[in-house]
Order: sequence, then structure tokens, then C-alpha cells
Amino acid sequence: MKIAHGLPLLPPGSTCYIDLTGFLHRLAYMPGPRGLDPRQVTSRVTGEPTWGLVGTFNQLSTLAKQRPARVIAFADSSRDGFRAELLPTYKRKTGSPYLRQQFHRLAQCLPHLGIAVIGARDEFPGMEAEDLIAKAVQSSRNPAVIVSYDKDLLQLVKTNVSHYNPQKRQLVTAANIDAHLKQGFLPTNARLTGPDMAVFLACTGDDSDGIKPIGGIGPVTLGQYYEKLREGLTNPDKLDALAALDLEVKKDAGQKPPIGARLTSIFKPRTWIPVVRVTLSWVPSLSLVPTRKPSGRCLWI
Repeated sequence: MKIAHGLPLLPPGSTCYIDLTGFLHRLAYMPGPRGLDPRQVTSRVTGEPTWGLVGTFNQLSTLAKQRPARVIAFADSSRDGFRAELLPTYKRKTGSPYLRQQFHRLAQCLPHLGIAVIGARDEFPGMEAEDLIAKAVQSSRNPAVIVSYDKDLLQLVKTNVSHYNPQKRQLVTAANIDAHLKQGFLPTNARLTGPDMAVFLACTGDDSDGIKPIGGIGPVTLGQYYEKLREGLTNPDKLDALAALDLEVKKDAGQKPPIGARLTSIFKPRTWIPVVRVTLSWVPSLSLVPTRKPSGRCLWI
């Protein structure tokens, strides 16, 4: 089978970890045929909305042409989790019937194609697909490719873990993550790795998740601070060091209140970690075996 034009080659033997909730949220609201409202695209038999299903299966079909060895899908819990408790502005679950119906159909269909769906039955209350993916790739021995539109998951990129954005057809690996982050997010001369995406989002905020920025620290300022950090720091240590740098700069400039003090108080260890979606050690071990035997050929064969 030839790879479709413009699609990047995945590492041999890759397991693809799909952010299924993110897929559906993005694709279900794409313009319908001939500009039709996507909510008006329905099944002639049942009357159910189907446009998100069409988009998701099209993306999976394209992914199959890239020949992954295995595909696993992950879903958000229907319940608000610990992020909402820690951060009042964090996005809340909407419970949209339009999305819920389509997601239910996906969870029914995908196991018959050999694609396990983890989290669809609310077996991990309050957890998001990103949390489950983070836990899964942490213990992956084979090359792992995270398939998502979400930039948050770039923080998981490391040796043996890549991030593929199907819309941009862009594969980000440990070899090019530094250039990718510098070009798209954090201009700096310091060397960047995947976890630096978490620090970037913690400091500059994320409107889509309802996370407000720390005032006075934008990408340019953060990039300058990064150049003063020593290498090898963990993310909590980086935030402490950034807070100290910012405090010193603001103090010398006579600015009050010092942003560094706010940064230290807001992003203490165990508080900032869940908000910016890093690997969660307390997520239970995941069983990544399909819930039923695939019927017919697997989607990726």
C-alpha cells in the first residue's frame, strides 16, 4: 500500500494513541456539505446527527494509510475533574446531546474495527483523554504516536513518543520538537523539549481551556527568562527559577505587585501539574486490549 501524498511516514511498528474526544469536538462542527449546518447532517434511518462520525471515520481511514501497527482511542470522562476544582475558570463539561449521541455511536463501532476505546464508559471518572494518553505512553515500549489536534499533548514528545496533527499533517518528534516549539510558541535561544510546552501554557495561559495568563509574562519575556535557566531542571524547578527571575526583574524595575510572587503561589508542585496536563501518576493502570474481537479486517491493515 502506498502512503497518500503529503502524509508523513510513521515510525515502524507505531502504536497510535488517538484523542477521540478532541477528534469529535473538532470534526462535528466543521461545515457540512455545501455549507450546511453540521447539526442538520443526520441519518436517513434514525435521524441521528452523523457529521462528526463522517469526519472521524475519514480521518481514521487516512491514518490507516500510514500503516500504524495498532490504534487505540481515548475518551474524556463525562464528569468535571480535579482541574475544575483547582481552577474556577477551567472549561466545564457541556453535556451536548449533539456530541453525546455521536460519541456513543463511535464507542459502539470502533471496537468492531479493532480499535479499543478507553474511557468511553466513564471507567476513569473526572479524567480527560489527554490524561489517559499520558499514562499510556509513559509505559509504552513500542514507538508511540499521539494523534491529536491539541497542542497540549506536545509536552509528551520525547524519545519514542511523537505527536501527529492530522489537520496539519505534521509529525513532531524528539528530533524536531525544539524547532517546532520555537517557531510556533516560544521564541528563545535556549534548547526546548516537550515538557517545556507545559511551562509555556502555565505561564501564558490557554483561552480554549479557560486558563488565564500570568500577567506580564508573554512568549517573548518567557523566552528571555529561559535563556537564563540552567539545563536539566524539572518543570517544577523551572517554575521556581522563573518565579525568582521575574521577581528580581520586577523588583529592579520598581513594579508592584511582583509577578514572581504570584507565579510561585499559583504554580506550587501538585497544584500546577494537573492544570497543564502532564502525566498523572495516580491514573490506574490501563488495559489496552480491545474490548471485543475485531470483526473482519482491522482498520489499519
